[in-house]
Amino acid sequence: MTHRLRTLGRMETPNRNHFAACPPQGAFPDETGVTFRVWAPFVDRLDLDVEGRPLHSMRPLARGFFEARLDRVKDAAGVGLRYGYRLPDGRLLPDPAARYLPDSVHGRAMVVESSFDFAHDGDFGGHALEELIFYELHVGTFTPEGTLDSAIAALPRLVELGVTAVELMPVSAFDGDRGWGYDGVQPYSVHRAYGGPWALARFVDAAHALGLSVFLDVVYNHFGPSGCYLRALGPYFTSRADTPWGEAIDFSRPEVRRFAIDSALYFLRAFHLDGLRLDAVHAIVDTSEKHVLRELSEAVASVPDWPRGARPLLIAESNLNSARLVRPIAEGGLGLDAEWSDDFHHALHALLTGEREGYYCDFGALSDLAAAFRHGQTFTGQFSKLRGAPHGESTAGLLTRRFVVALQNHDQVGNRARGERVDALIDAQSHRLAAAAVLLSPFLPLLFMGESYGERAPFLFFTGFDDEELGRAVTQGRRREFARFEWQGEVPDPQDLSTFAQSRIHPEARACGEGRAMWAWYRRLIRARRSFGAGFAAGRVDETKVDEVGGALVVSRAIDGVATALLLNFADTSVDIALQSGAWEVRLDSHDGGDELDEAARDPAMVRDGLRLLPRQALFLVRAPAMDEADETGAAMGHSA
Repeated sequence: MTHRLRTLGRMETPNRNHFAACPPQGAFPDETGVTFRVWAPFVDRLDLDVEGRPLHSMRPLARGFFEARLDRVKDAAGVGLRYGYRLPDGRLLPDPAARYLPDSVHGRAMVVESSFDFAHDGDFGGHALEELIFYELHVGTFTPEGTLDSAIAALPRLVELGVTAVELMPVSAFDGDRGWGYDGVQPYSVHRAYGGPWALARFVDAAHALGLSVFLDVVYNHFGPSGCYLRALGPYFTSRADTPWGEAIDFSRPEVRRFAIDSALYFLRAFHLDGLRLDAVHAIVDTSEKHVLRELSEAVASVPDWPRGARPLLIAESNLNSARLVRPIAEGGLGLDAEWSDDFHHALHALLTGEREGYYCDFGALSDLAAAFRHGQTFTGQFSKLRGAPHGESTAGLLTRRFVVALQNHDQVGNRARGERVDALIDAQSHRLAAAAVLLSPFLPLLFMGESYGERAPFLFFTGFDDEELGRAVTQGRRREFARFEWQGEVPDPQDLSTFAQSRIHPEARACGEGRAMWAWYRRLIRARRSFGAGFAAGRVDETKVDEVGGALVVSRAIDGVATALLLNFADTSVDIALQSGAWEVRLDSHDGGDELDEAARDPAMVRDGLRLLPRQALFLVRAPAMDEADETGAAMGHSA
């Protein structure tokens, strides 16, 4: 990867984007017909090919755009027409801005309505950033049917769990019926196997009716290897850099910027989404003076009439540890709302499992997790063994709600050779400890589907490419990748249908045995967090006090004037903790096997002065806000005598 992929700073190319001069692309129905528009500067002539109709010559516009208008169509709005663009050499290509591809990413597009019905979300007020508790799910493996409509029926159990936001892995159209979604090739079209755009609208409407926000994972760093026809139309890609997944998209071109930003705005507006998760922004190459992410932030902020009046949120995944992503534009930042903290996950995972391979080589000490609690990231400019150079930058002054943290997510599970979830690697007590670290952290927590009851099924890397040669190449590439790490054992074939089938979750497991106990623990953690309201993630990173006491962490902070202490013992031996003077209420104890249903009937335990923290135990303590001394927000004083 070139240096350009490692920085979000200003590049040498001046910004001459003329963004506003680029018209939107796609098929736009209105009361009397449909307007079709596409950017195709590589051809000098283009025909609109509507199924069952004669070819219609498209009118060339400035900057390489082509446009055609069909009036007085059978359906006045033109909804349902199937069409494509016919090149001078006779090839028929799908619209790169198709709103729906009913057959495949290689076939004709369909004109769909410009807006959808939302019967139930009018009363939904949304959630502030600091109120978000994410639940990440993959549509295809979340239910046996693998559709958005079937996922609607499962939403009440997420409400029961207590999360506030659903984060959908990508739903943009890709080749084949199954896949993670990150090899999408149609950034405006909802994948047909999931139910198309109408199903996404129904899903969002149903989620809002239940009080759940909906975020969508979108990919603007590359296009998938099958079904991308942009190269025949225009210079969408650049040879100046590449990504781990193929050619880099050329965001120095205003037409390309408009194409991506309009995709984001379309999904946010048409489907009433509450926000987007921007995949791997470290792999977005932009040599412009104004980075495309800043332009996206500005575009979202400039829309005066978002559905329900709330501005959607933008959350980035990045491995740069760049605070600039989330600093305000006025302070030289890119204006995004939050970013994923891979460091928090890596520090927690390495500490629990003892793994040190790959990117875990930089982690494993208790101090690494302590740093992540203090700063939102472990690396804020220190030397990284993995990179052989200093990594990250200071997060000073940032709010804790700028970071999303997780014990598991699709990447950290699915990028393992056999897709093992954390429950295959650690015992239940360690899982309960780790869940407390995430859900009672001052950051925004994210759960991966099935995590909350200890799902045992793996989440494997799977594909379903129709091109057999491409499928074989993917399988062989996956096996070569793990051979380099001297992996012992068979790597599941991504193309095999059984690999996909094994990855489905089994939510019925939450009703019995250890699954029931874990489900109860997660519900108690979330309830404790939500009892503080938005204040739980409202402070600055430098307001969290973190002490290392033996093999334990004590994370102390005041939440809306209430002193709290999160005690986490990662050691295999007990640790004595001294507390500030006064009485502390034990709100949660990971070693308490009591059922959540009788929790309210039990008198809370009270402790004074100190306590003994057992191996792999988590405690959450709360003290009344009245204090004699201003510095008494901390809990740990070191080992007790």
